[in-house]
Amino acid sequence: MNVVIQWKTEKRFPRPGRSLLKKLLQRTAELAGAGIRENETLSITFLSSEKMKEVNGIFLSHQGDTDVICFDYRQAEEKLPDMLPEGEDRQFQTSQYATEENIPETNSVLENEDKNHCDEDFTAVDILVCPAVAEREAAKRGLPYSRELILYAAHGLLHAAGYDDLKPELKRKMRAAERRVLSVLEKEFHFQSIIRPPADSAVVLKEKRSQK
Repeated sequence: MNVVIQWKTEKRFPRPGRSLLKKLLQRTAELAGAGIRENETLSITFLSSEKMKEVNGIFLSHQGDTDVICFDYRQAEEKLPDMLPEGEDRQFQTSQYATEENIPETNSVLENEDKNHCDEDFTAVDILVCPAVAEREAAKRGLPYSRELILYAAHGLLHAAGYDDLKPELKRKMRAAERRVLSVLEKEFHFQSIIRPPADSAVVLKEKRSQK
């Protein structure tokens, strides 16, 4: 499985360690049971709040930003109509949980900045994650920003594995799966050394004040 990472967030968010993040995402996909084959690509794009709002509106008809969007191109049996407005610059490559009706016709909607990506690889799963939402939600719950961001990636990959959270019973099963995946990942990776919060984030500023 090839992993393509794109970082298109607000400039205040530090870029993660790409090599370790790739290993973490490969392991996450394995634990989630996403079923992405060796000759297929997992694309994960970290988007700004504004771009996430745009994608959320265009493809899911929802207002505002959101934590994670997952497009599974393996679900589409044939090419689907282009969902982008006429003249829209294709800056996205795609990735929350989408149905056939709103999967774009192409699996290359985002500019590719990963030099190891092969154009001939089939992008099987495309996940969009919003660091700004992760920072906001982590601060609300007093959790590390890095863990929240990785949770979103795990959530998207669980959707790719067939999990759903639209009904209470299914949501409970998905939450249990998230806990299982995160529990293993936390033993194998040091999240905060891979994904660092912005220097001006509430969590970092609180830690600095406590050290004085």
